[in-house]
Amino acid sequence: MKILKYKKLKTNTYKLVLDNKEELVLYDDTIIKYDLLRKKEINDIDSIIKYNKEIEAYYIAIKYITRKMRCSKEVREKLKDYPSRVIDNTIDRLNNEGYLNDKLYLEMSVREYSNYSIYGENKIIYKLSRLGFNKKDIEEELNNINREVFLNKINKLVDRKINSNTKYSKKKLREKILIDLVNQGYRKSDVIDTINNKNIEVSNNILEKEYSKYYRLLSKKYDGYELNNKLIQKLVSKGFNYEEVRFIVER
Repeated sequence: MKILKYKKLKTNTYKLVLDNKEELVLYDDTIIKYDLLRKKEINDIDSIIKYNKEIEAYYIAIKYITRKMRCSKEVREKLKDYPSRVIDNTIDRLNNEGYLNDKLYLEMSVREYSNYSIYGENKIIYKLSRLGFNKKDIEEELNNINREVFLNKINKLVDRKINSNTKYSKKKLREKILIDLVNQGYRKSDVIDTINNKNIEVSNNILEKEYSKYYRLLSKKYDGYELNNKLIQKLVSKGFNYEEVRFIVER
């Protein structure tokens, strides 16, 4: 097939018009490899299209990587619509050219998560494992992070939750802080130690507020002794001190 016309398109691509009225969009890499500018003729169109697909995948990956550092699994996911052979070749080329470096990615990610996120060690392991990294490798990188980094984060988070408390009793607040921080990936023992070293004081206004809330709800169904009993049960179940609850309910 003869090439009748070349038309420059967006970056690195040309539209070729063939003598059979077919049009091809090829990367300049493909045009150069098959010497199409000089020959002005296409003989093995299947090979050309196949090679062009690899070039296309490569440039998509390069654009994806330049926006943000990526690991191999992220690039594979980006290229998921391409044949596995094309994906493998693209990953190999990116590695050889230094655009992909999973070891460096892991090192930088652990450092960034440790210093600039609210995540604890276990959440960091979970998130990076989902990106295809081996748990042992992640733990080795975490061992390079000073343990004080995580203990300081726990301390700040516990203080923040104590200072912003407007509804929980001391018991429930401790339980909630523990659950929240363990869910964020911190070690349970570290969180418990930090909480135990805090002098947690809960304002009487919180008990008054919770009493008023449940009084409005329960007084629609109960009254007298039964209402008082329901209120005491509800507030004690929320972790408030029985004697303090009884004093407020029966005053």
